[in-house]
Amino acid sequence: MSEKTDNWNEGLNPELTSDMHLIYPFHNLYEHTCFSIFDLLWVRDFNVEISVEYDYATYKE
Repeated sequence: MSEKTDNWNEGLNPELTSDMHLIYPFHNLYEHTCFSIFDLLWVRDFNVEISVEYDYATYKE
């Protein structure tokens, strides 16, 4: 029972983020969009653009 609680603050300064319990929402921003908590303090608006190209043929050319 003396194990440290995992609060998913990996990669952040443990002293600065010890009182923040940034579980799943921050995980998505940090891991999938490469944002950090320090970026979020300054960002007021952002836009995510996704471009997908797919070429599919049902027969050999």
